Parts: sequence; structure tokens; C-alpha cells
Amino acid sequence: VLGISMSHALADGYSFFFFLDQWCKQSRGIAPALPNHERERHTGTSENTRRLDELSLEEFTEATGFFFDSGATPPTTLKNPFLDPTYQFDWETLEISEHQLQELNRTLSPEDGIRRSLNDVLCEFLYRKYGPKEGTLTIPVDVRRLSPRLKETAGTYFGNGIRPVTLKVSHQDPEGAIAHKTGSEVRKLRSEKVEATLNFLASLGTNDGTPAFQKFKVMDPEKGLLVTNLSRLP
Repeated sequence: VLGISMSHALADGYSFFFFLDQWCKQSRGIAPALPNHERERHTGTSENTRRLDELSLEEFTEATGFFFDSGATPPTTLKNPFLDPTYQFDWETLEISEHQLQELNRTLSPEDGIRRSLNDVLCEFLYRKYGPKEGTLTIPVDVRRLSPRLKETAGTYFGNGIRPVTLKVSHQDPEGAIAHKTGSEVRKLRSEKVEATLNFLASLGTNDGTPAFQKFKVMDPEKGLLVTNLSRLP
């Protein structure tokens, strides 16, 4: 059994599986594809003079898909349980049969002409089972097929090539609504918005310096959930 780990600061899930795939090819005597490490392909251009402290949380999240620690959130809610040896995790395995998947799809995909993928339906099912009454979902979207500069690498870009999308959800939403919101927000992400996000982040780096990025949060620190392996990811 071979166990592998990789820092997310280095690369994302796509890059992780790209590495494994090329490693397997090499072991079978097949010439592997070389990874592309050109970070400048995923770097924006500084275009404005606004600083992080001049932005509202809503403006920042709309522009980047991320959240940031404004200092208003109680520190206790920002603790990382993975770094706390006294934290007790509750592990649960949920098995869903093919029949259950089909039934979920039928229940949460009403015949209203709106496209919903099975992943969108699973997202709604899991949120209603485990999520808070009111919450925020963060969904990382692979942008290698959206960004013109990353498209040129033909899938070999090795790094973090994701842009989160966020949506507010509630247990009060009608059945099928969360699945619809999920798919809709993912499909609304276009190359123009990816480029705008990169430029926005480049401006913050210029105006606030790289230490400002330490305040960034992948999801809402108070009542957010991260949904992975969902949106244009392998």
C-alpha cells in the first residue's frame, strides 16, 4: 500500500491526480507528459487602488469567491480542529445505493426544464442531512478549461487552478432549489470572471502585500461548508 500526501499550498486535486497518472505511465515505460509550472499564467494584473480594509465582506466574496477574517468573528469559531489534539471528530460513512441515487434524482429534479446534475442533487441531499438551518456553500471550480492562458497548457498546468463559487442556502428552500442553485452558480462562472478575480487578487497583493492573503478563508468561518469533487473536477 502506497500512501501519498501533498500540501494544498503547492497544488490542487487536479494536479495531484495528474502527478499520479504520469508517474504510472513512467512506471509502465510510457513517456509522461511534463507538468507546466508557469505560475505567471495564473497571475493577474493589478488594476485598482482599493485596499482590503476598504472592502465589505460581501464585495470581497463576490469578487474572489473567498472570505476573509475581518476580526469580527469570535476567535473560538476560527480554531482549526486538525491542529487541536483534544478535538474529537465524529466520523461517519454514508453509503448510497444506485436505487437511492435514482430516487433522489427523481425527487430533487422536478420536471421544470432546469438542468440539474447528479452531483447537484447529492449536494442538496448532503446539505439537508448535515448542514445548518442557514448556511453558505463554497464550491471549488477547476478553471483550466475556462482560463485562456491555462487552456494553452492542454491540461498540464501544475498548481492551484481553482476559483470558488459561493451560494447561500437554507433548509427552508423548496425541494430541488439547492440543487438548482448549485448547478446555476457553477455554470455562471466564465473566463471573464476568472480573469477579473485574478486581477482583483493581484491588486490586493500590490496594495496590501502578501501577508493580507493569510486572512483569506476558503469558506464562511461561521457557518460555511466546503463541497469538493463536484464542479468540473476530475
